[in-house]
Amino acid sequence: MKEILKFELFYKLLMNAILLPCLSLLTGWFLRYVIGDTVLYNFDMVYSLFSIPGILLVLAYVLIVILCVYFEYIVVYKLVYCFKTRQTIDWKNLSLSSLQDLSVLKTKYFPLLFLYYVLLNPLWHLGFVSSFLPRISIPAFIINEALKMNYGSYLIFIVYILLFMVYAFLWYVPFYMIYTKAPFFQACKQSIHKMLQIKKLWLFLIGIFLMYYVLETFIFPELLLTTSDFNFYFLRYFLFSSYFRFCTLLFVGYSILWTILEVFAIYTQLKQEEVDPVCLFSQTEKPLKMKWHKKVAHHKIIYSTIFLCATIVFVVMYFHQWPLVHPPYSIGHRGDITQVENSLEGILAAD
Repeated sequence: MKEILKFELFYKLLMNAILLPCLSLLTGWFLRYVIGDTVLYNFDMVYSLFSIPGILLVLAYVLIVILCVYFEYIVVYKLVYCFKTRQTIDWKNLSLSSLQDLSVLKTKYFPLLFLYYVLLNPLWHLGFVSSFLPRISIPAFIINEALKMNYGSYLIFIVYILLFMVYAFLWYVPFYMIYTKAPFFQACKQSIHKMLQIKKLWLFLIGIFLMYYVLETFIFPELLLTTSDFNFYFLRYFLFSSYFRFCTLLFVGYSILWTILEVFAIYTQLKQEEVDPVCLFSQTEKPLKMKWHKKVAHHKIIYSTIFLCATIVFVVMYFHQWPLVHPPYSIGHRGDITQVENSLEGILAAD
């Protein structure tokens, strides 16, 4: 269990402190220097992505997301199996071997894999979810507008029930894809068959959902960080805001708790389904040894000077902040949720 927690904390730190801020910064540069300042509305932003640079950016992000998400699935599922069978293994070596298992993503059903691992699983996040994209939700403006329709509440309820059923029936898909290397559709069939056999697993998922709902709604409302909080200026927020530091520490504690629940969910799958894994648990290919340390040793003073100067410039530019002209305002530009958004009634209701 210790190795699982070590890997998860390391991977979450890698995703939230390095990769997500870098992607956020690159996205900002892309919107500013490639698309330009003419983007005012969501429709304009979506329309601009249909250009050649926009399509290339979307494809690159899709590839990065699915690689980061599925890689963590592979490593954690392998670590849980080693934990159950009491095997001693180093997660660093296991991570290197897991890179070879990413070949399963080279399939014509790649869009379906993206829909499942990146959209469906984070929507419910009742079993294991990735650190890169732990949760998503249907946009609030869609839900709010649907609720204002005739029978809109019933429509939303039916949609959520259907999505939950799809998620529950496919709960074993990562299990079969990782341990037995089953293709996606075969893993779906096996998962549906398994969930039809064991009715208690449905109660298990519902129980996790209720516990999550209580924690998020009543115990930690508006306190947990989201993916958008891990941007390029995360460190600045952490140092300058005591409230943000409290939320960050709460996020770390909550992540540890949820990691334990995720491990328990995978452990439950292993107890319900005996499997003899065919996936790799050790590296089969020899890693390329880069002798950078010898090159650096020959030019230690030069590299140290460059690194020191670059660090000073970065720190000065990063922590420089213009003083606020007035206290921050909280503005609801769409109006009030009791009315149609961007309408005169909504703006008057907000006022």
